[in-house]
Amino acid sequence: MKARDVDEKAAVALESLAENIQKELETMQTRLFEKAKAFRAEHSHTHINSMDQSKQHLAESKFKTAKFLAGFLQAGAVTMLVRKA
Repeated sequence: MKARDVDEKAAVALESLAENIQKELETMQTRLFEKAKAFRAEHSHTHINSMDQSKQHLAESKFKTAKFLAGFLQAGAVTMLVRKA
């Protein structure tokens, strides 16, 4: 048996296959959920509290879309709502 989110394989007896599949699916769900939460936390930018911080963050971003938006922000063409702390 092999889970799609890890590279390990395990031999499973046919008699206990259904039980092992259920257990592995629950384990996989937990691993994928924790991975998604970590990704979200790593890519959330809660430190941005002003328009200037937004402009700076977008200007320093490695994504082309963000740099494109930063240009609009510098030109004053886009209005952004900033979350109040």
